[in-house]
Amino acid sequence: LSDLSEPQREVVVLSVYGGLSQREIAGALEVPLGTVKTRHRTALQRLKSLVAPLLGGGGSGEVQNWAPEGSA
Repeated sequence: LSDLSEPQREVVVLSVYGGLSQREIAGALEVPLGTVKTRHRTALQRLKSLVAPLLGGGGSGEVQNWAPEGSA
């Protein structure tokens, strides 16, 4: 998580550890829902790129397609 920007980290922590929906995160941070979605998507892309080398390059489809509940 330390490789994420502070705004991206906030969204991931509130989503994964706080169990908040993207709409709830937008309200809590007082930012537009689209901003939360963008931060969440870019954070997951960054985390996937960091995990892929640990899984032998490309990783499995399960990791590549993984997203926390309520992130759609």
